[in-house]
Order: sequence, then C-alpha cells, then structure tokens
Amino acid sequence: MKSKRRLEILSVEDVNNRLPLVKRIVRDIRAVHRQRKEKERLFTHFRECLRKVRSREVEETVERIRKELGSLDRDLDELRQEIMGLGGILKDSERGWVDFFSERDNRLIFLCWRPGEKEILYWHEIDKDHGEEGLARYPLRQKETAEEV
Repeated sequence: MKSKRRLEILSVEDVNNRLPLVKRIVRDIRAVHRQRKEKERLFTHFRECLRKVRSREVEETVERIRKELGSLDRDLDELRQEIMGLGGILKDSERGWVDFFSERDNRLIFLCWRPGEKEILYWHEIDKDHGEEGLARYPLRQKETAEEV
C-alpha cells in the first residue's frame, strides 16, 4: 500500500532551489517516455504480425517487448515518485511539465515549470489542467518574493 504524502506548500524560492534536480529527473522522464513510445509502436506492429502469421519467433518478440514496456512503466513510476518527493506533480511526461503547490492571495495555486525555463516564471489556478485548451499561465512579477507567492 502506498503511503499518503502530506500536501507540501512551496514558495518560488523553494521550487527554484529544487529545479536543478527536477530538470535532471525530467530529462530522464522524457527519455524513458520516448523509449516507451517506440516500444509501444513495435509492440503494436509485431502483435499485428502475430494475428496474420503464427510464429514462435514473433510470439517471443511480442513477449519480450511486453516485458520491456513493463520495465519502462516501472522506470517512469519511479521517476514520478522522485518528482513527488521534491514536492512536484508531473503533469505531462512527454513534454516534461511539472507543477508545485503554492499559495497566492490566501488561495492554493500551482507554480508551473516547463523544460527550457531557468526558474519558476509562471503560476496557474488549481482547478485548471494542462490538458484544457487555453490554460492560462500567469507570469510572476519580476521582483516577486517567496513571501508574496
């Protein structure tokens, strides 16, 4: 049974201090995601071949790829857990988007980070998801301090 994590409210400074490690983990997440996508493509191809032609070699290939997909899934899960251990939530493994709980004007928000951003520059409302069209990411003010967010 997985243990429940306490909600961690982070400041901009807290998140920025964690970003060097987050960036390395996200790089690994995106690499594993690409590998998984390619294995999934191969799995689909060989499974289709198996429907047309019964072959021990193709059956073995399908089973090998199935095991590799399971291993990649476990790798992704471990990397997601590492992000969670840093107070983040992986929102998109392909794009590497990560959110962190914070507070602004006495309400819960997400500080959001995307690969290529050197520091936390944006935030968005808790009830908005990255999958929604037109997700509004609001810029932090230039001189905004950790206490203000």
